Amino acid sequence: MQIFEGQTLYPSEKGTPQGGVISPILANVALTELDEICRDWANKKDYTPLVRYADDWLLVCLTIEEAQWWKESLSNWLQEQVGLELSEEKTKITHVSEGSDFLGFNVKKYYPKSPYRNPKLLIKPARESVKGFLKETRQTIKAMKQSTTEDLILTLNPRIQGWGAYYRHAVSKRTYNKIDSEIHCALWRWAVRRHPNKGKKWIRDRYFRKWRKDKWVFTGERGTRLMNMASLPIIRYVKIRKDMKVYASDKETVKYWHSREYRNALNQIYSVKVEKLYKRQKGICPYCKQIMTDISETQAHHRLPKLYGGKEQLNNLRLMHYSCHRALHSQYSLKQMRDIIKSGQSHL
Repeated sequence: MQIFEGQTLYPSEKGTPQGGVISPILANVALTELDEICRDWANKKDYTPLVRYADDWLLVCLTIEEAQWWKESLSNWLQEQVGLELSEEKTKITHVSEGSDFLGFNVKKYYPKSPYRNPKLLIKPARESVKGFLKETRQTIKAMKQSTTEDLILTLNPRIQGWGAYYRHAVSKRTYNKIDSEIHCALWRWAVRRHPNKGKKWIRDRYFRKWRKDKWVFTGERGTRLMNMASLPIIRYVKIRKDMKVYASDKETVKYWHSREYRNALNQIYSVKVEKLYKRQKGICPYCKQIMTDISETQAHHRLPKLYGGKEQLNNLRLMHYSCHRALHSQYSLKQMRDIIKSGQSHL
């Protein structure tokens, strides 16, 4: 292995560890030519059997003989041209009816018993991914047995939203309901352990409240509610337009990516108030003037601080990046913000 720095190549006997920060980037660089190779070998201009993300990839073949040929050919090419070897443990040839896990998803074709119904290809969250998320969530709940209800909810909500948002393009609604049920059971055990001498009705009234049609909403001391993963809408993924480059600077390309980022961010929102703010601002942070692509990294800013009578109305709120919100508060004190607003000006 050699490391390129400046205009010089330096020999190195050490590589990067698997799973390291730079490992996916190096794998992507090394396997870029693999995309063109598969397209050339398939003898079709606009088709490739390869679906790749960094060093994880999937090949779609019509027969088992074709799959074996691809496996052998690509194994030889990788060894000769790139110096990599296929892992026999991770490389499998399976029929679509048996399903295959890829990037945390399970891709499987379901054949109905009735001859009058057509088979369906469904993409669902992989079973191992669901088990891992539930295990981590239970461990978090168990570790926070001395924490307040409010702190526990604030810890769980971002994880529930993030995991659910990743799988929102797949057939995930049943999985969401199952996860909500398992988290509810874990929280009930958490509450019972805290009050071994109290009855079930007392525990329910203490930790679970009614919200809309749901009578069992885990609620904190300040009224913060645990997020229900099943409330996330299922939104089908929109394929990227063909031959659309990421780093091109022409107006059409910039407009396309801006529009796509705006729609993707809008799909992450589950709060009516945040959605209204995002639409009013057209997805732009008023501080840095950049589009807000990750809603979990945003905060609502009160133009007139709540300490001086600021309300929760939309006219007094601005949605901002978390980092921009902190920078704004380091630039102005609450009193300065009040004085600026009272004078008819704006600090944003």
